[in-house]
Amino acid sequence: QTIEFLVMAERAGDLPPPSLLVLVADESGRLVLPIAVDEVPDDPPQDERVSALAALLEHIAEFGQPAGVAMAVSRRGDPRPRGSDFGWHDALAQCCRIAGLPCHGTYVATPSGVRRVRPLPAPDLLAA
Repeated sequence: QTIEFLVMAERAGDLPPPSLLVLVADESGRLVLPIAVDEVPDDPPQDERVSALAALLEHIAEFGQPAGVAMAVSRRGDPRPRGSDFGWHDALAQCCRIAGLPCHGTYVATPSGVRRVRPLPAPDLLAA
């Protein structure tokens, strides 16, 4: 559902690159608050990513504990994740862990498509 939502948002022009879209979900997994951050630097230092996301999650938590957070990195080019996308993914995962929030993943959204940065392993691989 997240990928479908992000594809529609990108097609509607709601994800202008370079930007971030932080999606806050309730306990039923429904989107309750989308937060857009425009004009994001192409490849900021990791500590700046963590600082920015930690501050944002802190503000979100002031309004009540959300049930989870996902994020889309909107950029140009091929939607296959690359170095900077992994940096955003790691920053979100770290900030969610610190804030005690479930992290529902990081996605890359481009005019060419949407991809999850680090897909979950197949269920049969988890049982091994």
